[in-house]
This record gives sequence, structure tokens and C-alpha cells, in this order.
Amino acid sequence: MKQCLDMLGAVRTRFGPEAARIRLDGLERARHLDWRAPRRLRAYHDLLLFMAAHPDSAGMARLVDAELRRLTGVAASIIERGSGGPLEATGIGGTVIESTFSSAMTDWLSRRVPRSVEIAWEDGEGGRDLDELVAACLSPTERDGLIGGDLSVEDWIRQAIGTREQSTLRWVLDRLSSLDVGASAHDAVFNALELEVRWTLDEPACSRTLARFPARHLFAQRGALRRDGSARTWIGRALPSPRRLDVATREALLDAARITLLSRYRETDPVTHANEHDVTLYSLERGIDVALIGMRPERRLPLESYVGYVAARNRVPVAYGGAWIFLDRAEIGINVFDEFRGGESAFLFAQLLRVYHRHFDVRRFDVDPFQIGVDNEDAIRSGAYWFYDRFGFRSPDEAAARRADAERAALAGDRGGRTAKATLRRLAAGGLSLSIGARDAAPTPDVHALGLAVTRSIEADHGGDRAKAEARARRRLARLLGIGDRRRWSAAERASFSSLSPLVALVPGLETWSARDRRALVMVMRAKGGVREDDFIRRLRRHARLRRGLASVAAGATA
Repeated sequence: MKQCLDMLGAVRTRFGPEAARIRLDGLERARHLDWRAPRRLRAYHDLLLFMAAHPDSAGMARLVDAELRRLTGVAASIIERGSGGPLEATGIGGTVIESTFSSAMTDWLSRRVPRSVEIAWEDGEGGRDLDELVAACLSPTERDGLIGGDLSVEDWIRQAIGTREQSTLRWVLDRLSSLDVGASAHDAVFNALELEVRWTLDEPACSRTLARFPARHLFAQRGALRRDGSARTWIGRALPSPRRLDVATREALLDAARITLLSRYRETDPVTHANEHDVTLYSLERGIDVALIGMRPERRLPLESYVGYVAARNRVPVAYGGAWIFLDRAEIGINVFDEFRGGESAFLFAQLLRVYHRHFDVRRFDVDPFQIGVDNEDAIRSGAYWFYDRFGFRSPDEAAARRADAERAALAGDRGGRTAKATLRRLAAGGLSLSIGARDAAPTPDVHALGLAVTRSIEADHGGDRAKAEARARRRLARLLGIGDRRRWSAAERASFSSLSPLVALVPGLETWSARDRRALVMVMRAKGGVREDDFIRRLRRHARLRRGLASVAAGATA
């Protein structure tokens, strides 16, 4: 086994006729081994995943896929005989995951693989204070049977289920959904439970092993991987038209995105709260697919638009992240899964910048500070700062920019040198930004300052009564903007209008605006609750007078 691993590992990132011959020889040998040593199985599995994303031919892609499927059976047999410790928490098909997930993701799992996920009961107990929560969901006459009796919570729930084909997890989730509370309160209650679930990855596609994007043309990796900075030249290139997705394909794509993250113990809000009507898939060069995922209206941010992505290469998910978009700028980051490190990360990031730039007309990209080392020692150790620096990202802070210039020059004169961790921490604190094309002439107001302005207004003008502040702002705007019957609006549009009202009501001089500007403002506020959030992004961007008004509000909050 070690010889096969060494052979395949030696050509992992090498391509060409000789590397292809060695890779095929190594794979042919490996296919006849049983791989029952868990640690070596995991290493082999991750080599295969890299090969699946970077096949040198269609034949190699088929061989790798078949071998990955075989490994799920091997992994399952290792788990069954009780020696799968090293395979725990790997997300490999056939293994088991025990973890706590968000309420939305737990609910989705319970519906997607109902026979494969269950509460991780331990001596009849599960979660924290589950008995009290269950009791609160019961009729008064039932509670005595649960509280103070001899039955454990698990046994009581199983009696309540009776002969129905339903998991105890599904029963608990259904009881929680019956509580008459809002989404935020529901999430808080669920999170307080700390409800750990046991998920058996016995459906091949529901694992990181075989989660795949929709079918596309294969890109055969016959030449060297792209690792140089020339990938930045792709950013300004026009995009192809997004792919047309029918309902089944769109649902399968979202399934793949959710499984990709959950099988690695990760979540992002756009994937967790995905809006099935706001999914865009771009199939790009060199086998790259980028799926943009918007959030359901009730989960969106009030001003910024958090649009997530999952990226794949030859249908194999390789990275995830998102961008927080506001007007013409976006804060962005990339997270490449460990098994795909050493590939074309720079080229992939260029494609992500290209997609967000061309699809949303983003002109300035800021790096999520965590990505470059703020409160992130992994990013410090890897020198992530320089990954973004190679794309032309520079610090907007003059002192930090000068420090980076000096360090860049020092590294150029010492090819084997590394930046000290303390220096990287100082550089990261200065932030990084990249401008593409001409920026909008109007200023970009600070979102945090806008939030502070609303808080101060609620306290000063409404005695801290938030409900009263929102109601007054809503009535005032309805009068100023000439809004009549809002019953024809969708519930999400009415909610977005209400939530934005306390801020928009602070914009000075609304009563002097033209009828056209007022109508456009109404459409901006409604669009935040629209079917797709990119409509809000574009309408807000086009409303120059609103932008100037928000900038004035922000300036007043920081004065």
C-alpha cells in the first residue's frame, strides 16, 4: 500500500505522458489492494479525489470514479467491524459523522436521508434539556408521562412515535417547528439544545467522496498546472451565459453544495439558507464551475447582500466561500479544501473574482480579514497574505502598505525567505483591497456607521422602543413615498420595506426628492425581499441619490 501511495503521490501535481503512465500504473496496482488500513485508506481516498478533479483523460476519470465507489464499501466494512477510529469525521462514503449542525441543516438532512440520520442517543439522553423542551411541546395531560417517570427521553419519544416509520430526530424537529416563535428564536432554542446527530454516509452521493456538480464537458489535465500570477488577466474577461437549470438539476446542485460542506463539518449562511430560486451556475474554462447561491428573503442581511458560492473542477467540489456585496464593493475570501491544495488555487480565485465582478459589477474587492490572519493562525502559518498580494491586493492603510512594500522587496532578494509571523499579523491588521476598473463617483457609506445611526435614533427619538420606531418610520415613508395598499406585495417585500424603514427614514430631504427618485426608492426597498437578491444589488447601485443620502447618514453617525 505504501508503495502505491508513494507512486501516486509523486505524480499528484505532475502532468504529461510520463506522469500519466506512472499514474495509471499506480492506480492499476492500487485497485487490487483491499485498503483495510484506515489511515492509508484515507490518504488514498484524498489522492483519488485530487485525481478526480484533475484527470488526464476521460478513461482515467472513469477509473478514479469506480475506485472511489469501491472505497465507500471498504470504509463501511471497516466501520462495521469497529476499527474505523481514524476514519471518524472524514466525510468519506460509508463512514459515520457525529456532530451538531444548524437547525436548518439538521432539518434538511432529516428529510434528504431520513433513514441515515438520527439523534446520537447516549443512555437514553440526547442534547441538553431535551426533556424540558419536549415537555413544553406536549399537551398538559401528556407531561406527567414524561417528567418524573421511569422512561428515558428516547424511550418516551419512541412510544409517542408508535408504529410509524419516523426517526426520533424527525419527531423532535416537528415538535420544534410547532412552536409559535420567529426564525431567530427558533434557531436560538435549537442551538441551546446542542443536539448531536449521528449521520451514516451510506448513500454514495451524500459524502465528500462522490458529491458532484451537474454533468459538464470534461477538462483533461494533460499539461502543467497553472500556478503563476497570469491568472489575474482572466478577471476582466466576459462570462459565458449562465447554465439553464431545470428544477431537478437545481435541487441536485444545492444538495451537492450542502453535502460538500456538511461532510466537512462546515456551513455558510447562503448554503444553509439557500434560496432555490436564486441559484446561478457558470461553467468556465479548465473544468471550473462556480455556483452562486443567494439566501431566502427572510434570512438576508438588511443592506449588504451575502451571496455564497461553491466551486468545482470537473464536477468535483474543491472550494467554497462567499462575498458580502454592498454597492460596488464586496468583501470576499476563498477556502480551498485540503485535499485540493497544490492545484490551481490562483486560477480558481481569478475565476471567482471574474464571476463576482462581471455578474454583480463589483469594482472593489476587500479580503475578509480572517482569511489573511486576523484571529486565524492557520492563515498566518500558510502566509495567506501573499496569496492575495500576488493578485494585486494592497492595503488601504498607508503604513501597512509601506510595510508590505518593504517585506515584498526583502522576499524578492531572498528566494528562500519567509515572512515572520509577527510581521504577517501586522500586515493582516491593515487589510487588503483590489480595485478593478473605475469606481463609482458617489461615496460608499460605512454599513456599521449606518447601523449605529439607527440605534441612536431609536434611543433619542423613540425612547428605545424599536417596534414603535419601525412603525412610525413605516407610516412616514408610506406617506412621503405615496405608497397605498401594500397587500399586493409579497410578504417578503412587506417585511423588507419594514426592516429598512428605520434607516431610510433618516435620509435627509426625502420630501424634496422627485417622484421618479421616490418610486425608485420604493422599488429598492421591495427588491430586498424579492425573488432574487441581485435585483436589489443593481437597483441600490443605480440609485445615486439614495447612496448620497445614506452617506450623509453614516457621516453624521461618526461625526
